[in-house]
Amino acid sequence: MVMQTSALRNRNYLLFLAGNTVSLHGLWVYRVALGWYAWQLTESELWVGVVAFTQFFPILLFAPLFGALADRFDRKRSAVAINAVSAAIMSLLAACTAAGVVDIYLLCTFSLAQGIAEGAHTPVRLALVPNLVPREQLRSAMATNSIAFNVSRFVGPALAGVLIALYGSAAAFAFNALSYLPALAALILIRVAPFAPVRGRLGSNISAGVRYAVTHGPVRRLMALVGLASLFGRGTLELLPAFAEAAFGRGATGLATLTSAAGAGAVLAGVVLSRGLAELGIRRIVAGTVLIGALVAALGLAPSFWYGVAVVVLLGFTLTFCGVGAQILLQSLIEDEVRGRVSSLWGMLAFGGTALGGLLAGAAADRWGLAATSLAAGTACLLLAAPLAKRRRPAPGDARPHPDLPRKAREISTMVAVESQMLPLGTEAPSFSLPDPDGRRHSLDDVPDARAYLVMFICNHCPFVKHVRHELARLGDDYLPQGVAIFAINSNDYERHPDDSPERMREEAQRYGYRFPYLIDRDQSVAKAYRAACTPDFFLFDAERRLVYRGQLDDSRPSNDKPVTGADLRAALDAVLQGREVPKDQKPSIGCNIKWRPGNAPEWFG
Repeated sequence: MVMQTSALRNRNYLLFLAGNTVSLHGLWVYRVALGWYAWQLTESELWVGVVAFTQFFPILLFAPLFGALADRFDRKRSAVAINAVSAAIMSLLAACTAAGVVDIYLLCTFSLAQGIAEGAHTPVRLALVPNLVPREQLRSAMATNSIAFNVSRFVGPALAGVLIALYGSAAAFAFNALSYLPALAALILIRVAPFAPVRGRLGSNISAGVRYAVTHGPVRRLMALVGLASLFGRGTLELLPAFAEAAFGRGATGLATLTSAAGAGAVLAGVVLSRGLAELGIRRIVAGTVLIGALVAALGLAPSFWYGVAVVVLLGFTLTFCGVGAQILLQSLIEDEVRGRVSSLWGMLAFGGTALGGLLAGAAADRWGLAATSLAAGTACLLLAAPLAKRRRPAPGDARPHPDLPRKAREISTMVAVESQMLPLGTEAPSFSLPDPDGRRHSLDDVPDARAYLVMFICNHCPFVKHVRHELARLGDDYLPQGVAIFAINSNDYERHPDDSPERMREEAQRYGYRFPYLIDRDQSVAKAYRAACTPDFFLFDAERRLVYRGQLDDSRPSNDKPVTGADLRAALDAVLQGREVPKDQKPSIGCNIKWRPGNAPEWFG
């Protein structure tokens, strides 16, 4: 199971990882060199702080704008353009530094320009990864990214020290410029899943993204948890230099040990997540954030240096587990068309929370001491995180409307949430010949040599289908090449529900990349033949067209905490393709009732 879900088996991701890892090392070389050069120019702590602030200020101020732009333009092309701009900025900075024409004001200008580029790249980078790998490899991909990031945190600064000592800051800036070349090459070579850019007014896109994050319960809770962990957890870790000297009397050697301890914990958490050794869920992230609060308080009360080291290892592990775990859950929950906007808000909370937390913790420690500050920060984190374990219990059919639709269209009409009728296993697949929106007819007999047949009853407007439509597209991408014939059928009365009209079906298939035929069951006879009751409703037949599975896609539902993986249906498909028996203990699908024409409802409805 671990190997099947490993992103390291994915060519696209391996290319991206290789290029991104080199670029990350260049980024850390640049950050160290930037701070050192600012000190060389001014010998002022204030100017060093100002230069550091210009690196993160753009994403704090412009995150919603950057996110909206990431959803409006092709993400691969955007990533290429931004990395090319960053390489140009770094090349120019290296040349100016080598020529000796850089003063502190010009250095701030370069730092601000690069900060804008990095701020624009953050939502694009975060949104790009889910477009590179199938859903089941997303956890592995994001956790492996975390490992690469934390390794570069140690290797990059060490490399910067060597470059600066031997060749000066200009060489370090030039190294960062060159580090973008492998990233650019990887971006050019990778293949990205189809993406439909968002249209409309930019201001409306921005407000829609914020509204999505605020009104989507699980997303809102994850955002709050990331903010708390960054503000109180990572913010406190910014005081490790003070702990090393003032609390433990160990100086630079102690700081190196504490920093390495935090990094070791972070890398271990990345390994645990990438190997699927721990389950994920919002309640686990809540529990982890509560633990972060307890560990921060424990660090302030540490009676000895090695006790503090142990606490920092656990803190590094828990912060990374919660941060990366929350990001994995977030990317699994959100729809692709708002991925850039939500990712930008996540970045603003993660990076901004750390910066603000470090500032507040430093000011508090200067006045009240490290122990009191850590105890207060840890207690606040614990008390604020614990209530987030509770959530409103969604009612049947409860769903979150898409943010980019007009208000009237977002009003969900009365829908009946029903379960599948669970057609008896072994039933022969009822035949059909149905048209797609372009008038072409399709039937099971079109693919007589299929290894399996999957018939799905779906629609356009049901929240239960909207919740899983990206996974439906991935099913086509993953199983059509393996010889599975897939048919999607819309049996809704589109005269009374125009969102399910043939024209809208065509748009839906194009927008979400359905590679399988999406068919019109106008007289609803096929739905009756299959005893279809809800959307979505799934029927899987073997090569002899005998029913082997009729049940749910997975455990995810609109507004619950579970990511869409397609686990149940995928397990059945894999069993058929591998010649194994499909387990007969199957959970029924649940969704909106099929919208029957007046007087045409079957006896099992209502």
